Amino acid sequence: MQNLIEQYVSMLIEWNKKINLIQKNTMTDIVKRHIEDSEQICKMLNFNDDIIDIGSGAGFPGVILAINNFKNVVLCEKNNKKVAFLHVIKNKLNINFSVFAEDVYNFNRKNFVSVSRAFGSLSKLLDVMLSIDSKKGVFHKGKKYKEEIKEALKSFEFDYEIIQSITNKCAAIIIVKNIKRKIWEE
Repeated sequence: MQNLIEQYVSMLIEWNKKINLIQKNTMTDIVKRHIEDSEQICKMLNFNDDIIDIGSGAGFPGVILAINNFKNVVLCEKNNKKVAFLHVIKNKLNINFSVFAEDVYNFNRKNFVSVSRAFGSLSKLLDVMLSIDSKKGVFHKGKKYKEEIKEALKSFEFDYEIIQSITNKCAAIIIVKNIKRKIWEE
């Protein structure tokens, strides 16, 4: 597993010179900033879960979950350059995941667990989850996670759990379930 991660990081560094996969200011600490940050959600998921990584980008956290032997991981990314990178990673490193190279709203398989590191606000992620009939969400959120929860609660009802990030003391992982859109009375 460590060898696969090292190869993945090496390819990521090389490709990042050509296309913007990760921010340049995170290049100096890829392992903590991206790998360990992605790996921390492994214990929040079941190895047999069907997982969709919404807005996978360079493959975080989806590629890391696949390297960690999660069985059915789908990386959803519509940017063609990033999709090309994900296909190269999958084929050259022989990692078991699939790529959904369309808008996530076109994803039509049911009962997936949604994961994401940088797709959008919690409200946007909840909207996606409802649209694709996702049963659970595990989302990395930055220092404004409390505000995102407060904002999402204006439009949605949901159960959630906040878990402190192990890689950033200001960040959290938010686990959401039982989502319903609020119905407004006129």
